[in-house]
Amino acid sequence: METQIHEEKSKGYKYIELPKAKYGLLPGPLEEGIVQVGLDAFGAGMTKEEILEHIRPTDMLQIAYNKQGITGFATALFKKETIDLVGAAVKKEAQGSGIYSHFSLRRINFGLNRGRNKVQLRTQNPKVELGVRLCLDSLVKVGLISDYQVNRELRPGLYGRMLTAVQPSCGIEEIDSTYASLQYQRGDAFALEFTLGVRK
Repeated sequence: METQIHEEKSKGYKYIELPKAKYGLLPGPLEEGIVQVGLDAFGAGMTKEEILEHIRPTDMLQIAYNKQGITGFATALFKKETIDLVGAAVKKEAQGSGIYSHFSLRRINFGLNRGRNKVQLRTQNPKVELGVRLCLDSLVKVGLISDYQVNRELRPGLYGRMLTAVQPSCGIEEIDSTYASLQYQRGDAFALEFTLGVRK
């Protein structure tokens, strides 16, 4: 698989997708930029090692960047029936600009094109769940999938702490009320599995 470059002209961001075979390019400026994104998005409580754990081992790395440098990254891992959205982070200044939506759509499509009809992720952030749901809603709307179902499992203490500086919310009561049950200081999170209605 070749390195693919996609440009989002309307927002001024460009995107690079690196398959696992190209991860040898990471040491140096790429890796440093990714770590800086993680530290900016999650705060000083996140370590360089934790950020890099979300990259290796995975099967695909996405990077968003502009003239100032790297603004976001996301990773995906193939499993037997699923595409696992292992991790993602976007710099605070670039949040709300559509980068996470782009990452989600590309990763889900990456899985669909390789026969995976389930999407997995772990999160304590309702904005992440909303972002994936909106992406799947758009795929239903255009007819790529017929529908989707979500299975939610509580993972007490998964992260050991709250990853963000303040408790996140997405503004959708149905989703926010679900996340309000998490004990954030303990590091609770949800493991989500979306089963996609794939059209034949």
